[in-house]
Amino acid sequence: MTTDAFKTAVQAAASRPKGVLVSLNLFRALDAEKAIERKLGTPWGLPVPSLGVELPYYDGDIYVAFEPMLDGFDFKLPPG
Repeated sequence: MTTDAFKTAVQAAASRPKGVLVSLNLFRALDAEKAIERKLGTPWGLPVPSLGVELPYYDGDIYVAFEPMLDGFDFKLPPG
């Protein structure tokens, strides 16, 4: 499985996911393709950049979380 399967699944989802779980290998592959963008996230959405951390997003608005229990190029989309 490659990043293509992930991209196809996201496009085919009944509704656009707000977040996805991905394996470490898939995260690294997406990052290498520059498909993951980092955006500043702050606690409770407060506009305090000094408290923020950079969070990974796919396609601009889908939060990407690394799930250590997933193997290879596995991923999980929200039910839906």
